[in-house]
This record gives sequence, structure tokens and C-alpha cells, in this order.
Amino acid sequence: MKLSFFFLFFLMITALIACKKDDVFDPKVYEGEYPRNIDGSQITTYTPQIIGGDIQIKYNGHDWNHTPYIYSNIFSANLIDENNVSKSVIIVKLMAMTTNNKINDCILENLVISLPFEVGRSSLTKDFFSSYIKKISYATSNCDANKDDYALDFSKSNWFEIKSYNEVSKELQVEFDVNFIITKRNVDYGPVYPGHVNFKGTCKTILK
Repeated sequence: MKLSFFFLFFLMITALIACKKDDVFDPKVYEGEYPRNIDGSQITTYTPQIIGGDIQIKYNGHDWNHTPYIYSNIFSANLIDENNVSKSVIIVKLMAMTTNNKINDCILENLVISLPFEVGRSSLTKDFFSSYIKKISYATSNCDANKDDYALDFSKSNWFEIKSYNEVSKELQVEFDVNFIITKRNVDYGPVYPGHVNFKGTCKTILK
């Protein structure tokens, strides 16, 4: 009877130790909803000021609220494709910033999408990116220092849609749902970002 008691006690202690190990924050393999500070604590969240348009974006299911400012720069341009043909593209640049100072911007997250300027939905598969005028990227930084690199996760469904464009008023509305997987992680400093990131949102702006 005494041996059975000590055996059960040993199993309980072993289980508690294992649970404690599971709770230890490891920035090298972090997978979560929000970014974390380098010590594993929760980051400060904000109600960000939106600059440059009307945008509503979810990051891993929650509002993209990691910084005080979200800067949106959406514009059209003509690029030369691989066949030496000029093509009209729409470029969406979205940046999570700690400051609103054009001279000394501090960017923590940067999402860039460059796709043909065509109303309708595009499925972002590997084959779709055969032309180099079609690009999408997400990366993190610490102001002027590069941090983490991500690539589009082709194992999941990704799409981008130009929902409407008014040629008179120049009002443009886009919607997207894109997934990224980390390819290079820097844990020398925080924040520590998840290994998988989903952006889902809409943007409305007036093209200049």
C-alpha cells in the first residue's frame, strides 16, 4: 500500500514538471495568436490611428492592433513584365508603426501586395506568381533593423480581390485573405512574432 502511494505521488510530480516545461516560452518556435515580448509576456495593444484610407484588418483573427499607427499607401503604377509589355498594377502597402513621423518612421510590420489592376478575385497559387510583376510579402523589423522574413503559405487558400473601382471618383475597394509562414526568425530582440500569420481585411481609398 505504501509503495503504491509513493508511486502515485511520483507520477503526479513528474506530470507537474512536464506541464511546467510545456509552459516555458520558447521564442525560437513560438506559435500563437499575438506577438509576444522577448520574455514571453503580452505585448501592449492599441486602438491604432489609421493613416491613408479606411482599412479593417484582422491578424490571426484579432484586430491588427500591435502599434499606435497603421499606415496605408495604395496606388496604381505601370510596370514592365517579362515580355517587355507595360501592365497596370495595384500596389498595397500596409505598415504597423510606432510613430507617425515621416522623417524618422519606426516600422514593426510591413505587408506589401502588387498585383494586376483588374476588378475581380485572384487566387494566389504558386502558378499565379509566374510573372514577376505579381508580388506579395510580409516582414517584421525593429525600426531600421530587419527582423523576421515570411513567405506566402501555399498549403492554405490565399486570395486578393479588387471589389470595385470608380474611374470618376477614383475610389478603390480591395479585400484579401492571405497566409504567411516564417522563413527566417530573429530572436535577438522582440517582439517575437508567430510562425504562421493570417491577414484578412478590406481597404478603401481614393487613388491619387
